[in-house]
Amino acid sequence: MEQTTNNLDWTLNGEPKIRDGRYGPVFLAMDTKTGQLLSAERLEFDRATLEAAVSQLAQKFVVDSDAHNLVRYLGCHTKGEHTYLVAEHVNGSSLTEMLRNSGPIPVHLVRSIVRSLLTGLDWLHAHGSYTKVLLDPDYIFVDQKGAAKIDIPVLDPVVAGCLPLPASLALPELGLGQGGPQKANVWLLGVVVAHMLSGEAKLAVDYTSAASLGAGLISCPGSAVGMVLPEHVVKLLLEEPLAFDFVRKCLTVKVAGRPGISKLQTHAFLSAS
Repeated sequence: MEQTTNNLDWTLNGEPKIRDGRYGPVFLAMDTKTGQLLSAERLEFDRATLEAAVSQLAQKFVVDSDAHNLVRYLGCHTKGEHTYLVAEHVNGSSLTEMLRNSGPIPVHLVRSIVRSLLTGLDWLHAHGSYTKVLLDPDYIFVDQKGAAKIDIPVLDPVVAGCLPLPASLALPELGLGQGGPQKANVWLLGVVVAHMLSGEAKLAVDYTSAASLGAGLISCPGSAVGMVLPEHVVKLLLEEPLAFDFVRKCLTVKVAGRPGISKLQTHAFLSAS
């Protein structure tokens, strides 16, 4: 199998895996020229699915080195009997894991993470080939300094057999038939902020409840913050008025009234001390 990135010479550290990825177990690896740590995700597909999934990588679904706050994908490579997706290694944990282990995240750190996410989303939305990326706490990685990086899905989710994020089924866009991924990520960002401030790793727990919620949002006139979030989470948010206003605006049902990425970057919540 041909490599999708030239001149990458790397070694695989092997077992144990460091985490589970979208497509299979993820292992530590190393760039043998620079000593930089890498992540290598072993593709756990049958041969036919593997060939179909990897063939679409010819579209050069590679994150540029100047893309801020996105995990840089470095190519698809075969070692021995296995095929790996190689990417930069983020020295941190997923947002979901962080919440499970530590609970609520301090407000100042939430601001830092949200700034990082908005920068990453801004870059993604400026590049048409990445418009199907939806925010998922399982694939937002946060380092010890509070900088966040979005791990984008590089394989076609249909070919790879990946299920959609449950929270995405509650998107008003599905019921209203309007809007694109830019405003969808604004909605999901509001849910992510609620995750972080409440310390709850999952607010939309399954597909059935999420789809039912999405159907009910169609008749909601303004913000759905009271419908999407449990009452105790709303009460927690109200203790931080600027954070509540940020989430409330993100969860605006009508796509036309929902703020865009650039508007959110200037929200008072992010500049508060």
